[in-house]
Parts: sequence; C-alpha cells; structure tokens
Amino acid sequence: MDKFKLHVEIGLRRANSEGSNIPKFSLVKDDSGVANAKIATPGDTPIGIAKPQAISSSDDLTRHKDGTLTEGDIWNSSTTLFTVIARGYTNALIGSGDSITVNKPIMMSTTNNGCIEEWKPGHRAIGHALETSSTAGEVSIYLDCMNLAEEINDYQEITSAGAITIDNGQVDLKTGGADEITLAAPSRAGNTIYITAKDAKAYTVVNASPGFDGGGAGADTLTFGGAIGDGCRLFSVDNSGTLQWNLCERTNVTAG
Repeated sequence: MDKFKLHVEIGLRRANSEGSNIPKFSLVKDDSGVANAKIATPGDTPIGIAKPQAISSSDDLTRHKDGTLTEGDIWNSSTTLFTVIARGYTNALIGSGDSITVNKPIMMSTTNNGCIEEWKPGHRAIGHALETSSTAGEVSIYLDCMNLAEEINDYQEITSAGAITIDNGQVDLKTGGADEITLAAPSRAGNTIYITAKDAKAYTVVNASPGFDGGGAGADTLTFGGAIGDGCRLFSVDNSGTLQWNLCERTNVTAG
C-alpha cells in the first residue's frame, strides 16, 4: 500500500529574482516566503521538484515552452506559472560527483544546484531512490518534501550480531558474517528505516513480534541475498492498535 501514497502538486509562479530557466526535474525552493519558486541551492530546504511544461496556454500551471528554448524547462519569465511536485513518484536530477543507491534515502545535494544525492547523517531526507546511479542526469525517485518530520539524524553501523537500536534512520550491516540481526517493533507510526548490506553476506533481520506487515511468525524474517547493496525500506504503521513494520521496497531481500 505504500506505493499508493498521496501524490501532491502545487501551482506556483516563477520567482522574479530567478535569472534563467528552471531546468525540468530540478529541486525548487520558496522565494523568501512570497509563494514564488526558484531553483534550490545547497543548504536550502526544497519544497518540491519542477514538473516539466506540458500544455500550450501561458495561463495554465503546466505550460509548453517557447519553441526557441529547451522543451520541458520552466520559461525565464516572472509571469510564468508552473507546477511543483511536492510528494510522489517522479524524476529528479543528480549532478556531477553525486550518486544515489536504490532504496536508500536521498537529500538535497551539497554541491549541485537543484540536484539530489544520497542521504548523509545530519541532513534532511526528502525521499528515497528507485534506482542506483552515479551518472549526471535524470533518475527515478520517490519524493516527499511535505514530511518535514523525516529529518533522519539516526544512523547505526552494525559490526557484530545483535540488535538494531534505532527506529528512524539508516542501518548499515557490516559484520563480516551471515549474522542474524534483531529488530523490535517500532516506537510510533510514521518512522522509516533503511537497511543496507555493506558486505556480501546473507544477513537475516528478525522481527519476532508482530512480524513484518503484521504477519506473525510466518513473516518475521528478512533474508538478504548475499550481495553488497542488498537492502530494504521499512515503514512503521499502527494496525488497529498494534505498531508494526511494513516492508515497502527491497532489493534482493526475501520475507518469510
């Protein structure tokens, strides 16, 4: 069900202070609280991604580009209205030197305007990657600039068999063996955990109760395939009063 999260788009005017076209699929920010948008730069809090122009009327929220300009970018005019994707499945841009990994959280790039990169501890996560790439250009992501609570500062590297002790953040598995890792039920609904194998081992992650997706003993174990980069994303929900982890996305991970 996580795949059907609400898609949210916002109609905004291009900021008067923006001096050039806004590239399609670039992150944008609010221009000093005046409900105008301009391209986001490193250190900004983005409000969404610029949706490519689509139709012909200059008064519509998504409009076709002037034929002399690159189709899809946001026209360089203070009167241009365009659509910002605040939440949903979309493309985004990665810039030179940045990279993303499938099923791992993403953030605003610290070096490239309007771009994303893989999340680093201490920064705000704005979604997660749907593919792995280190090539500058368009990539597929799930974006959530509306979930301001998901400022992921928790990080845990597990180097020996034991327990995951955080319940909102990134967990890297690097024990050197095919170890069993335990995971308790979440502390509240709305948390996200990303679990990634950092070495080529067939890890197991066990949630004895209530089991993943509330499946009990028959669904209490995630088995990793044994390759670097295997991983999954878990999202916590309240299921009729019982807090549980739901398995949202996974790469080479089986549940049972």
